[in-house]
Amino acid sequence: MKFNYFPETLLALVAFSVLIWRKNRLINQIQKPLRKKMILQKNLQPETDLSQNYEIFQLILEATNEGIWDWDIKNNTLFWSDKLLILLGLMPGSCHPTLDLFYQLIHEEDQIRVNQAIQQHLEFNQPYKCEMRLKKADGSYGWFLSQGKAVRDANGHAIRMVGSMVDISDRKEIEERLRQSEQKFRSVFDNVPVGMALVNADGYTMLANEADCQFLGYTQEELIGMHFTEFTHPEDLAIDRELHKSLLAGEINSYVIDKRYIRKDKAVVWGRLSVSLIKNKDGSLLYTVIVCEDITVRKQAEEALRQSEAKLAAAQRVARIGNWELDIITRKIVGSSELFRIFGFFCDRKEYDYQEVLQVCFPEDRERLLQAISRAISEGKSFEIDFKAVRKDGAVIYNQARGEAVFNSQGRVVKLFGTVQDITQRKQLEVLLQSQAQREEALNRVIQIIRNSLDLPTIFDSAVTDIGELLEVEQVAIVQYLPEPEVWLTVAEYRQNNQRNSLMGQKIPDRDNPISSQLKKLKIVQLNDTSLCQDEINQNLSQIFPGAWLLIPLHFNSVTWGSLSLLKPQQYSWQESEIEIAREIADQLAMAIYQSELYHQVQTANEELKKLATIDGLTQIANRRRFDEYLNNEWLRLRREKAPLSLILFDIDFFKLYNDTYGHLAGDDCLRQVAIVISDIFRRPADLFARYGGEEFAVILPYTDLSGATYLAELIRQTIHNLKIPHSQSLVSNHLTVSLGVTCVIPDAQLSPQELINAADRALYSAKQQGRDRVAFSENNHANFCEN
Repeated sequence: MKFNYFPETLLALVAFSVLIWRKNRLINQIQKPLRKKMILQKNLQPETDLSQNYEIFQLILEATNEGIWDWDIKNNTLFWSDKLLILLGLMPGSCHPTLDLFYQLIHEEDQIRVNQAIQQHLEFNQPYKCEMRLKKADGSYGWFLSQGKAVRDANGHAIRMVGSMVDISDRKEIEERLRQSEQKFRSVFDNVPVGMALVNADGYTMLANEADCQFLGYTQEELIGMHFTEFTHPEDLAIDRELHKSLLAGEINSYVIDKRYIRKDKAVVWGRLSVSLIKNKDGSLLYTVIVCEDITVRKQAEEALRQSEAKLAAAQRVARIGNWELDIITRKIVGSSELFRIFGFFCDRKEYDYQEVLQVCFPEDRERLLQAISRAISEGKSFEIDFKAVRKDGAVIYNQARGEAVFNSQGRVVKLFGTVQDITQRKQLEVLLQSQAQREEALNRVIQIIRNSLDLPTIFDSAVTDIGELLEVEQVAIVQYLPEPEVWLTVAEYRQNNQRNSLMGQKIPDRDNPISSQLKKLKIVQLNDTSLCQDEINQNLSQIFPGAWLLIPLHFNSVTWGSLSLLKPQQYSWQESEIEIAREIADQLAMAIYQSELYHQVQTANEELKKLATIDGLTQIANRRRFDEYLNNEWLRLRREKAPLSLILFDIDFFKLYNDTYGHLAGDDCLRQVAIVISDIFRRPADLFARYGGEEFAVILPYTDLSGATYLAELIRQTIHNLKIPHSQSLVSNHLTVSLGVTCVIPDAQLSPQELINAADRALYSAKQQGRDRVAFSENNHANFCEN
């Protein structure tokens, strides 16, 4: 191929390439001998051959990774260097570039912008530097940076334009990945249900998410710039400072502590703080990442549990009960101080040999105790036995021993655990003490059930039964207060006698009810004789449920949830011990209700997050992530069943022109309308309609052959026509239209889901090439692809 360039133009191109498209060191190394050669040739041959100058120019171009172009504006001819042809996937000399070819290669979304950039340079001499997508020989698009400068005549008119082209696809891909990475981080940061913040090395807040702001009670504007010491509880500040100092010094990589915070409203809350460092590549500190989980409720529950256990321990000391544990392998007994004090052993020892302990038993009781222990080991049964013993000081005492088996993961008994109670003093209190022990056992069982479950119906049913049997009352009810209808409704009930009237279904009015007013003030209501009620509501209730009532408010965070109601059928004076047990159980029930509601709130939030992760935010249909996941699952399933799988890809014709004409808000509304009407077409549970990206949609059709998929694709096209959404800039219609690509395959091991997508994409491309607003099918050579 020959190019008719004047020597002066060629030298101008060389100079331009040296200034603009350089690899300085390499070009200088090449230019130095070339200049000498050119000077020598000029001295020897005044008429330098044009082809020799062109070869020199080509050497310089090959030394760079940039392609050179030259547009002779006057003659409308275009020159592309070999390097530029190679960048476009073409063989040098394989084509004659023209301006029309150049514009054909430009991606349709970039054509207007590129043309405007060239015209701005030619007319107003604005710098020409433009990024664009060009179609390569293999049909793919690559990103290129084009730069150039016009050569003007003496009158300032552009007579030609020269420049370079460099492939920037890798850079664009990196930029896109970085954008997606930042978007994912921001999405997680903003939506995670725990507090997150970025804090600089000095301890000042740089960024905080909504959960952190809600936890501390500050707005984001208020929180940014605050030092962590400003909202840390003074008693927890020292340890936090010390750990933060160690973190910055590199002594630790992260730390986790439970600490107290002081909210803006001065309330004290608990948080589990996790702190870690984020560093630059050179090891310098960027910032620290703070994750704070609100554990206030858990801390309150732990404190309530601690108090409950402390009460139980105190009760055991008063009742003279010792705990013990027997390891059946070592035959060693580990016991509490109270246990060994009962037997008169040294209280500083916590472990004794099994036989040594048994020696204190009376001979006639020792055999019974051994038999009970043997049955517990061999059969896993618990035991309870009274026995006499002789203390080390010679005193005779009466004891009651209880024991239970502890099993390993294989179901074998490895230990016995139990208690020994001194029942010597005041034998006349034996029945009372036994009853108290049974009550404590039942109370512990109720509390354990409450603590071990989040299912309120299970908790309620078990609690009312155990309370009824524990306190020997005729009727127990858990009643919920419903503020909106202003009634109290029974949700669980125990009746000792099924012939008694049931509270279930009873709606007790709240208004003008003095008892409910007392409960809402968190006061315990104790009525020894309900016939003395003065108000109409409770007088009517007393006729149905006569006797003595004990009502304990169920509440958390000072808000009344309901009541625990106990009934005895006759006049009765409630004992303090009964009131205390009922109150303690009510506290545990309130805690369980609160924890259950929190659990269900978390479950609901998790379900919502899961839904958001698979639903497109604009159209409310399945998103690309859900599409990929579902296609892979259906592919594997239908491959096993050797059943057809069809895929429809379609997008809105000339949607960019629609957005440019009507605006992006109208474009979003258009996408939503399309999603709504097409969703109505696909009612089979196995079909999935998804937004594939931008204005492109996809439909996965399991167990559907090509003819069925084609019918549905045509139905989609016609449905969009029926919408009659105006599109004045469309090149095929005055209304909105779509182009659709359809393919069908019976999945097998030699194919992949991506090949199905590629086939549908080719069909979609074919529909566009044929004029848009139509359905096209893929042409495939593989035997498993279905034919129409």
